[in-house]
Amino acid sequence: MWHYPNFSWNELAKLCFEVLQKRPKISHWPCWILTALLVLTKRVAPYTYCPLSFLGHVIIHDTTAPNVGKRTLQNFLEQRL
Repeated sequence: MWHYPNFSWNELAKLCFEVLQKRPKISHWPCWILTALLVLTKRVAPYTYCPLSFLGHVIIHDTTAPNVGKRTLQNFLEQRL
């Protein structure tokens, strides 16, 4: 069985910059900014609160998926360039 690494968001961003042959520029914002944005959004534009909340959760937490297939993500990205 093939085994490929699961990527954190930072590792994924670094891989994308590597494929593009650019110096990585990754920003990290404090979680309180997202919390404040969600509070404001819920009051001002409640219809966008749920999608923004979901996006915030996905950005904060690393996610994993089963390792399947024979290609690597780096090879896939390089082919698409």
